[in-house]
Amino acid sequence: MNARLALAFEDFNTWARERRIEHSQPEFCAKMLRDVQSGYAELAMKGHNARVVMAWLADFVLSLRSKLPADQRTERMDEMSKVAFWLAEFFNRMECYGHYLSDVEKVGLQETCVAWLQASDLNRSNIRQIWTTTTIVHHMRP
Repeated sequence: MNARLALAFEDFNTWARERRIEHSQPEFCAKMLRDVQSGYAELAMKGHNARVVMAWLADFVLSLRSKLPADQRTERMDEMSKVAFWLAEFFNRMECYGHYLSDVEKVGLQETCVAWLQASDLNRSNIRQIWTTTTIVHHMRP
């Protein structure tokens, strides 16, 4: 696994350099992968680095999907592409918007959040709670 993580990190750094995106992401390693109770893997990282890595992952998945012939694209690949795109877009908007959200920014962020949640097929009863938490965290940013 460490060899695969090293290759992924090399690809990530190349991608970031080509786009002139600064980051302080340390090399990917197995201890960053945590298996949560749901059975899904989680890549642990902090703030800005999480946004940059998510943008890279979204670009990777969307690029991979676009190279596949239509008959080889699975429903799962389509779902992963949508989830990756909307989560990366959500992080991007969070970083681009100011400290306090304007009404237009609130609507845009909410639409992005809902699109990601729908693509993720998360329990719809959690959408309001997640949205409320997200906007509170955003307003608390220094």
